[in-house]
Amino acid sequence: MKTLSTLLFFIICSASLGAQQSVSENAPAKSQTYIYKEAEFPGGREALYKKLINNFDASKVSPEAVNVKADILFTVMQDGSIDKIKIMRCDNEAVKEAIINAMKKIDVKWSPAEENGIKKNSLFRLPFTWNPE
Repeated sequence: MKTLSTLLFFIICSASLGAQQSVSENAPAKSQTYIYKEAEFPGGREALYKKLINNFDASKVSPEAVNVKADILFTVMQDGSIDKIKIMRCDNEAVKEAIINAMKKIDVKWSPAEENGIKKNSLFRLPFTWNPE
């Protein structure tokens, strides 16, 4: 009985060791690293804000609209263009429209995001505050 128990114990242990080896053979190497470069506007954020403000048409925005905050979300495409512009957390429709129109007028290509040297579409968030002074 003892020999049968011992034999059964060794069979179970060797079966579990074999299963562990096959899992570890299929697992990705732990030394694998990912290199990610974020999308970047030529000249950085300051240049982007400057373009946005220069393109911003405030003619339809009420003079009482001050300190209006918004988040501009858009996709920087693989070719450096921008697409899918959305305005979040903004309660002033005129400011929303002016932001969207200003963003569409920006004709400068971005440096797109890259993952391991491959260009990728990426989501970009830009905080914005309209405070005419």
